[in-house]
Amino acid sequence: SSALTFGTGGVPIDSVGMAVSSELLFNQVITKSTNTATVVKDDATSQGVYGLRALSRTDLMFDTLAATQAYAEAYLDEYKTPQARLESLTVNLRDLTAAQIDDVLTVEIGDIVTVTFTPRGADEVDLEFVVEGIAHQAYPGPEHGVTFQLSPRPTIETFDLDTDQLDVDKIGF
Repeated sequence: SSALTFGTGGVPIDSVGMAVSSELLFNQVITKSTNTATVVKDDATSQGVYGLRALSRTDLMFDTLAATQAYAEAYLDEYKTPQARLESLTVNLRDLTAAQIDDVLTVEIGDIVTVTFTPRGADEVDLEFVVEGIAHQAYPGPEHGVTFQLSPRPTIETFDLDTDQLDVDKIGF
């Protein structure tokens, strides 16, 4: 579950960093589990527009061919087209309530956060992200910015734990 919500209905956002890049563009996904055959999934439309961009994942730990295929399909669906991606957001502690400041300062690297906002000329973003970095900018006076570096939360969870000893039931992606 999400540690905190930023944007509409949550902690106000001061600024966002958006990027469009082909860094996360893959239109052919090759997967192989130690227990299954190699699976190759292609998106011909994406390959025609952007050229072949392959991603290979081998030595996966799936028990079935269906799981290996589902993994490949999920990656292909997620990364077959370049998308504008939210890379960072900044909040200014000056603009927050005491409770919101406490919430912001307790966010840690690896936490899942929800971001809800509408960029100019685009549809509303209402997604979960993984916090990959945190930076503080302090200035004279009441200005104190906190910038969170974000990446989209993986939608693929592959390990189900059969224990309650770790306070989580999923691990890995």
